[in-house]
Amino acid sequence: MIVIYGISAALQLIVSNNIGYGNIDIAKKAILTATKFIIPYALLLIIVNLAIPKYIIRIFVDDVSVFEDKQFYESMINSGVLIVRLLSIYAITDIT
Repeated sequence: MIVIYGISAALQLIVSNNIGYGNIDIAKKAILTATKFIIPYALLLIIVNLAIPKYIIRIFVDDVSVFEDKQFYESMINSGVLIVRLLSIYAITDIT
């Protein structure tokens, strides 16, 4: 996710500067180039998160009993979804 935010932040600067200079074609090329990197990277993150969520959680949690308690495990997954949604809203609206 941080990679996507970094590319998006750099893209804003590149596009706004080129539009300001009147280089609309360069701004369009920058958007297309960034999109070619962001979309596959985001799809890879989504696939990994959907395919192996238990292994990702094990990076942060050492206690195996977390996975035995189905209700707690599902609440952890759902809270992760909520966090991603909030970050997505932040990225879309660019609240600073």
